[in-house]
Amino acid sequence: MAIDGNFNELRWFTPWPNDNSIYDYELPEIITRTNNQVLTKFGQSLIETNDGCIGFEICEELFTAKPPHIDMFLSSAEIIINNSSSYFELGKLSKRVKFMKSATLKCGGIYVYGNQRGCDGDRLYFDGSPMILSNGRVLAIGMQFSLNETEVVTASVDIEEVRMYRSSISSFYNQSNSAPEFHRIFIDFDLKQSNIPQTDPVIVEYLKPEEEINLGPACWMWDYLRKANMAGGYFIPLSGGIDSCSAAIITYSMCFLILNAIQNGDEKVLSDLKRIVGLPNESTWVPKTPKEISKYFIYLRF
Repeated sequence: MAIDGNFNELRWFTPWPNDNSIYDYELPEIITRTNNQVLTKFGQSLIETNDGCIGFEICEELFTAKPPHIDMFLSSAEIIINNSSSYFELGKLSKRVKFMKSATLKCGGIYVYGNQRGCDGDRLYFDGSPMILSNGRVLAIGMQFSLNETEVVTASVDIEEVRMYRSSISSFYNQSNSAPEFHRIFIDFDLKQSNIPQTDPVIVEYLKPEEEINLGPACWMWDYLRKANMAGGYFIPLSGGIDSCSAAIITYSMCFLILNAIQNGDEKVLSDLKRIVGLPNESTWVPKTPKEISKYFIYLRF
């Protein structure tokens, strides 16, 4: 569980025992009435299909000294899925990529990573960057800073390549003999599809710290503005010092991102902008410059 940085999950939760135990959990009556199911399995399991095996881990587990994906890979899982809630920090994207590359490079495997995007109601911003890796290579990665509410990345991967890669690692099969057993849930489903070209690796482009400082807070400001339904916008007192100048520049960056999203056809951003500035949704107004946006809801005081 995450107990560093802005997280202190031990205040509210107790970690699940790391013993791969599976328990029968009694379902609420409303679910039992709906599907006639009384019990469900609760715990760490693998999903086994006709031609592959899928494991799961969450957010913080990726960064731990002994992440679950190691034992899952050793227990024949070819794919690991991570639904994460990892907030933005300078250089955090590089750290995530490095850990996932290491996981799939050491064991062979496919890692599918999804992350929260946007402001969660307080000072944290979650920077998305969904990605898919295979055998130490990044096959697809989404945008780190974007006003899109959701983003989907896809990649076509040959599972047989994972198995061939593992066959070249002599230590993999030696260690897999002593790997812990996982409860398996079988699904009558085929992962493989023929006649689909494989996805080529991509080069991950990392932003400079100055660019991250400019874009991260700008995305947070827009998401907070639209979710809080703050009609009127932001009031920024300027003293002429470095702090207030930085705030003004980041605010202008937000306006630039809004314009870019609108020009790329994002109707949701345009609709939210009209609502915030007090225009009806049927209004034909479409901004043409960041300055035009800023004059509607950025108020300065010297």
